[in-house]
Amino acid sequence: MGFNMLVLQAFYFALPIYFANIAPVFVASLSILGKPIDGGRLYHGQPLFGSHKTWRGFIAGILFAIFTVFLQSLAAERGMLSSVALVDYTRISWVLLGVLMGLGALGGDLLKSFFKRRLSRPSGSSWVPFDQLDFVLGGLALTALYVWPGLDVALFLIIATPLLHYLMNRLAFFCGLKQVHW
Repeated sequence: MGFNMLVLQAFYFALPIYFANIAPVFVASLSILGKPIDGGRLYHGQPLFGSHKTWRGFIAGILFAIFTVFLQSLAAERGMLSSVALVDYTRISWVLLGVLMGLGALGGDLLKSFFKRRLSRPSGSSWVPFDQLDFVLGGLALTALYVWPGLDVALFLIIATPLLHYLMNRLAFFCGLKQVHW
């Protein structure tokens, strides 16, 4: 497999993880389910996750991932993009894969936030490289319980995601979707 194909296959496989990660930004202005996941609870005087980790963003992330896998399965049923698909979307449960990818991505972000609070790092502050890798590591870890894209794909995503994350955050900041550029 050539490098260009690896890039296409890796990004296509990870689309649900990426969309789960950006979903909270797109639903932030909605008033529904805006309560913090941690309910304001403290652990050793610090919030468990922080007020910006809401049920709205968490649920939206999982739904975005499910919808993305659904679209990938529709493409597979129509014989489209089969050369870049690492998963036979016609033989798997797209709901289960979407849940695992979304839950993994958002779970990885929550786990990072938990440790970020333990280190007294403020919500929204940059924490390189963990802010750039939390969601992809969580997404890959949970997804591996069902399907595994291969070590080459996983390593590529771990290396490429920080750059892509940086570029997407800059774009979201420029478009007014984020208040900080990281």
